[in-house]
Amino acid sequence: MKRLVNQKLSDFNIKGALETLSGNSSFANPNEESLNTLQQKHPQTPNDLKLPPLPDAGTSSICFSTDEIRAVISSFPHGLGAGPDGLWPQHLKDCISTSGDASTFLLTCLTELVNYLANGHLPTDLRPFLYGAQLHGLCKSNGDLRPIAIGCTYRRLVAKVCLRPFLPRLHNLLLPSQVGVGTPLGMWSCSLRHPLLHGPTPQWLSSP
Repeated sequence: MKRLVNQKLSDFNIKGALETLSGNSSFANPNEESLNTLQQKHPQTPNDLKLPPLPDAGTSSICFSTDEIRAVISSFPHGLGAGPDGLWPQHLKDCISTSGDASTFLLTCLTELVNYLANGHLPTDLRPFLYGAQLHGLCKSNGDLRPIAIGCTYRRLVAKVCLRPFLPRLHNLLLPSQVGVGTPLGMWSCSLRHPLLHGPTPQWLSSP
């Protein structure tokens, strides 16, 4: 635990370090039982699924600016892990935060990539690699598993950019039963309030 906490602190991930110190979650053993449990929570795609037609390869109706891409990259929290591609969101944050032509060129390339992916132009054969994710299981106190899917950083970037204009609307639609979308630090606040509401009052709160 000490090594993990120090690693999170070195990434300026204070929140993650506190969660590690206060939590008791652990990764599930990589065995057949864990795999079956996770597969039940993530069933196979039904054969009768009907999706809307893909956009024409020659059209690009979605277009984001470099300022929008920079803002979304900067919004990635510290300490987010890498997906199957091995690229950490912090890598992009560090690269675009420097001054100079290289940083500007990278931001321009990332903007072109996001617009290319957002318009559905990625070839079908490449989609499982870029749009896939690593599925991990965290042990819960009741013996169940909590599935955690970590996707590629580029796919996560595109998703954040596309959803950003809708966050205020999602915030109003999901409250008060869901605070994980559109509510800054929503889940973090709930994790702090839960023991206060359902457990004994901490001594530091009851003391005068």
